[in-house]
This record gives sequence, C-alpha cells and structure tokens, in this order.
Amino acid sequence: MIPTYDRPALKSAAKESLRAAKSRGVPVTLVTIVYLVMLLTPSIITNIQTRRITAQLLPTLQTLNPNSTEDAMQFFSAITRATPGVGFSLAMLLLSVVLAVLSVGYQLYTLRISRNEDPGSVGALFDPFRQFGRFFVVLLLQALLPLLWYLAGLIPGLILMVIGAASNASFLAILGALVMLAGFVLCFIAALSYSQAVYFALDNPDMGAMDTLRASKQTMAGHKWEYFVLELSFIGWALLCAITLGIVEVFYAGPYMNLTMAGYYYELKALYENCGVPKGEAKEHEAPVYESAPAFVPGDAEKTAEPEACE
Repeated sequence: MIPTYDRPALKSAAKESLRAAKSRGVPVTLVTIVYLVMLLTPSIITNIQTRRITAQLLPTLQTLNPNSTEDAMQFFSAITRATPGVGFSLAMLLLSVVLAVLSVGYQLYTLRISRNEDPGSVGALFDPFRQFGRFFVVLLLQALLPLLWYLAGLIPGLILMVIGAASNASFLAILGALVMLAGFVLCFIAALSYSQAVYFALDNPDMGAMDTLRASKQTMAGHKWEYFVLELSFIGWALLCAITLGIVEVFYAGPYMNLTMAGYYYELKALYENCGVPKGEAKEHEAPVYESAPAFVPGDAEKTAEPEACE
C-alpha cells in the first residue's frame, strides 16, 4: 500500500502558516505584489509594443488599396519598420529567464514561511540569483525533458497522419493521432515526475541540476495522480483570481497555494524516506540522492497528519 497524505489537513496547515506569518508582521502581501507586478512586466511591454505598431500601421492601412501591388508592398514595408528588431526579442528572452528564476525566489520565500522561519522582505525574491546558472539549468531541464516526450509522439504522429492522408489510409491517420496523444500523456506524466525539482534545489544548495530531477522523480513515484488532484483542487481559487483581476491572488490565494505545495513537498519527502519507492516503480538510486531537510512546520498550527505506516 502506498501511504497518502491528508489534503484537508495540509491546506489547513498552510492557512495557519499564512495567518501566523501575517500576525508576526511578515510582509507577505507586499512581496506577493512585487512578485506579480514583475511577472506582468513582459505582458505590459508587449502591450505597449502592440499599441505602437498599431498606431504606425493604421494610417497606411486606411489608405491601402487591396488591388494595388504597390500599396501591398508599401504596407509590408511599414510592417517591417514597425516590428521590433532582434535586440528587442533577445532582451525579452533574457527578461523571461530572469523572471523564471525570480519565481524560484517566491517559492523560497513561501518555503521559509512554512518552516516558521523569518522569510525576509522583497529582497528575498532575489536570493536564488546567487546561484542563477544552477536554477536556470534546473528550470530548463524541468521544461525540456517533458517536451522531449511530447516531441517523441508529435513527430512520428504527424508523419503517420500525413502518410495516411496521402495514401487515403484512414487507419494510419488514426494511428498517428493516437501516437500524438500518447506523446502528450507521457509529457504530462514527466512534468508531474519532475514537479518537485525546484524544491530539492532550494533545500540542497550543493545538489546538481540533474540530481534534483532524479530526486523529484524518486519521490513522485506512485504519487503523481494525488499531486495532480491537489493542483486541481485549486481550480476554484484560480477562477476567483481571474474574476477579481488578481486581487484575491495578491492578498490570499497566491501565498496560500504556494504554502500548500511546500507542505506537500515535505510530506512527500518524508513518505519517501520512510517507505522508499513503491514496488514496480522506476528507481534510479537505492538511496535518496538528497539530504534530509526539516519537517514541515506550519507555524503554531496543528501538525499535519503523520505519514501512514508502510506495508
């Protein structure tokens, strides 16, 4: 039997951790506001660029004669002049990388709150930048490895569908669609397997990037479905955040969901250390590839349920 966790107790502990942190004067809301505003920076810049391009192209578009080749060439020339250059694209790519590592900083911030530690203030968001390259590689591998599984189904699936369409063989087209679907499923499973890699990287500063993914894969063996269900349980909060234009996320939902995930990580790791990988699951190392970390401490709240005994 694979032990499971108590989701209601886990969420209650996260809520109590958040209340306790705010009662101690921890600037959770301020840090969340700064974090979310910085995450929105690419969207704001893109929106400004879109408005600028539209303003430049609108006069040309209004005078365009669709039957005139000369007008069409003039319009395409205007598009070329208005479109941002390579430098802008590279700058946006670099900004995206920086913001990805910044998201690790917010995870670290909520990890500290869940341990009943002093998480610091806004500057804590930038603590992972001391190991910028390491966290960048972890995030890159966390995204790339599931993508490879998707491509492994997408490419042969498309080939089979094209051959089926060309030869009027419907079974090949159906087979191609099934192969593509299999690739998507494998991609999704891989993403769940590596979902804890960043937490392991934060808990173990000397652990290599690949080892964080191996540790995540070890601990997630037999627990991928329950983690997916845990994520789904926040769908109501996600909808409420969207309806309120992020207001609920800033003042409550964002920290609450991150604290819950931090608590899940600790419980999951404890289960692995007590019980190991479930029989029949892949295991790359006989022993954990990580060092033990402090147990989940939800402030002054009642402790979450102890892991069930292994059978």
